Amino acid sequence: MSSDNDRFVPASARQKTLTELITNLDIIQHQDSIQRVALMPEKERLAFIDNIIEKLKQEEQRLKELENSRRSENNFFNDPQKNNSFNRMNQNRGGGWYFDNPNTLSFGFSEFNRKWGKRKLEDDWRRSDKKSQSVEEALLDTIYEDEFDPKSRDSYLKELPVTIEAMKESNQKIIEAYFDAGVIYKEKLSDIPQSISTFEILNTRFPNSENRVMILYFLYRLHDEKGNIDFAKDYKRMLLKEFPQSDYAKLIKDPDYDEEMVQANNLLNTDYKKAHQYYLQSQFNACINLCEQVNKNNPNNALYPNFDFLKTMAKGYGMTKGNYINALTIIAEKYPKHQVSESAKEILRYLKLEELEVDKTTLNVGDSPYLDKPKAGHYFILLFKEFDLEVSIAKSTLSNYHAEYYRLDRLNVSDLLFQEHTHMITVREFPNKNKAMAYYKAFVEGDVRGVFGEDYDVFVIASPNFPTFFKNRDVEGYKKIFQEYYLNKQ
Repeated sequence: MSSDNDRFVPASARQKTLTELITNLDIIQHQDSIQRVALMPEKERLAFIDNIIEKLKQEEQRLKELENSRRSENNFFNDPQKNNSFNRMNQNRGGGWYFDNPNTLSFGFSEFNRKWGKRKLEDDWRRSDKKSQSVEEALLDTIYEDEFDPKSRDSYLKELPVTIEAMKESNQKIIEAYFDAGVIYKEKLSDIPQSISTFEILNTRFPNSENRVMILYFLYRLHDEKGNIDFAKDYKRMLLKEFPQSDYAKLIKDPDYDEEMVQANNLLNTDYKKAHQYYLQSQFNACINLCEQVNKNNPNNALYPNFDFLKTMAKGYGMTKGNYINALTIIAEKYPKHQVSESAKEILRYLKLEELEVDKTTLNVGDSPYLDKPKAGHYFILLFKEFDLEVSIAKSTLSNYHAEYYRLDRLNVSDLLFQEHTHMITVREFPNKNKAMAYYKAFVEGDVRGVFGEDYDVFVIASPNFPTFFKNRDVEGYKKIFQEYYLNKQ
């Protein structure tokens, strides 16, 4: 569909929603499958896996025989003396030719995707960089991949959650996927019956999940909306009994509490914006004081981790690097499932990169702090506004893009809140400037950029330069370096 089509925007939004939903449903199905195998007695489990492998080998042998048969037929067809018998033999072969058999076609397609990933139909499809390559670049482009081997028992076994911790982790993935799917049905697809069904399955399978209070509240509201009064009363009773002091209980008992929560959240957001502005203006003491004041006066506020993280970042400017690393480590461990934990981990990675930096060859641009490192590892940086695109969609878009065109490059995608309302996605790590610029060019000239709208910044940066750029939030300053030393030298 052309982007000029009136239906493009709603269709695109619908496609993203359904992709997000299917991703969660796939997680549930996959984790359930591997759990079933993991719970088998060891002897039965190994026999089950070996049976899969044996069937695969038999299928491969059958395909080889079909291929030999096909070659014999081709030789026969090309022999003029035997040509008269071709039609008769063709009738008797019973659809055994390779490309007449949908099963063999499907198997071949799966094997191709397993080995090479999704590839566009074009010349030089093996290459992720379509320009001419040197021998060294070609070797880099065909680096060995630690892939799933369908004929290896170990490949199956290492994916199974056979330990208590692995099973807990698997169950948590299922819980999160059910919850996210229920919310998608409710909020994005307006499919109330399916949302109810999803939340009830989650509540039945995992009655002690961390999200139970929200699940009970959603089920109360959804049943009430559908007119299922008895079910609504049951979930209301359970919620008030199990979580009497929760915001959800107060919301049920006091109709005005919703408005009070909105006003409190608005005030909280205002305080956070003010504290963040202090931080951006380098008024670190004011930022620290406001963060401490808010969390002290309202220890149960929804943005407590955000204020704590912002306070730590502000204090970082008066700390030694070692103390700052320790403070960020505490944040990462204190809020393991919160976004601030990932942000803290990202900064820690960059700080450790800065520690590893040795050679200080300075760029010939006045007093610029950036280094000329064309042979160093490089990052691809993408900055975009949070109200233009959800971070989860942005990351999944790039991950799908990599699965199709850069599967052999082992690229890692991560996100970080760069400034208020601005997110930064990093794609790392390219072995050198040339590889990073090839990716940059493919991005700015390709369709994948379309999902990010018009208001975004994109560039590549050498890994030794990243800590300086990130610490100073030096977008405009670095863009000048990028223009002169990357774009103008292409």
